[in-house]
Amino acid sequence: MNERSLRTEENRRAQENPAGVQMGENGPEQNNQAWPGPGLMLRLESLGMLSAVVVLYGRIFGGHWGLFWLLFFLPDVSFVGWIGGEQSWAATGYNLLHWEAAAMALVVAGWLGGTMLPLQLGLIWLGHISFDRVVGYGLKYRGVFRRTHLQRV
Repeated sequence: MNERSLRTEENRRAQENPAGVQMGENGPEQNNQAWPGPGLMLRLESLGMLSAVVVLYGRIFGGHWGLFWLLFFLPDVSFVGWIGGEQSWAATGYNLLHWEAAAMALVVAGWLGGTMLPLQLGLIWLGHISFDRVVGYGLKYRGVFRRTHLQRV
């Protein structure tokens, strides 16, 4: 290949994948990423969200920490879908129970409706999702448990 062909090929690749993310067999792999990388930034962002949830929950429901801890890991029942192998439908169930937008919608519905139960459950759910993201568990790709939007687990 001549120099012009190489530049054209590099430009084509950059347009197709501007972030430079390569999908290896174990998930996304970032080349030449600046520090702090997106994974660290997403984890720090989730740590901030988890902190905010805990403070808010404590201010609103201070006497009900038992319920908080009882329900905190409930979304992880979605792991049952992975028993017996890496099923493509298991990722969908896991992702629905670990989707921040759904938990936030429940929080907002409880807040605007003046109903404490949805607000309480939504905060617990959002806290769980944030905790998972802090420790590196992200949304799953179909069929492969170890691949997440944050990293390989």
